[in-house]
Amino acid sequence: MAVLKQATYVPPTFPQVWGANAPRPGSRVPVLPPQVRVDTSTSDRFTILDIFASDRRGLLYAITRRLFELRLSVHRAKIGTRMAQVVDVFYVTAWDGQKVVDAATLEEIRRRLLEEILQNLAI
Repeated sequence: MAVLKQATYVPPTFPQVWGANAPRPGSRVPVLPPQVRVDTSTSDRFTILDIFASDRRGLLYAITRRLFELRLSVHRAKIGTRMAQVVDVFYVTAWDGQKVVDAATLEEIRRRLLEEILQNLAI
């Protein structure tokens, strides 16, 4: 938590590690546009954020840091990667423990997460 509260932000560096799900060099993996879907109806207690994006080093860190900056608490996360595509699902509340339901706030969350994912493409 201390790293998140630092006054100056220096993104961490991550080693280049490829697992069994990584695409083979020269293979053609489709690049799909990132998506952030907001679900307020499935859970009574949590706002659910479904994130679809092309995987890259540091992406999960960038997303979770942005969630912190948006003052959201993550109560459960389901992280999945298939080939070069991630599906990350976050069950979140506001820091006061309340489910986020305000339409303008939800749009701001969606927009800022997409902004972070697209910015992270350069890493």
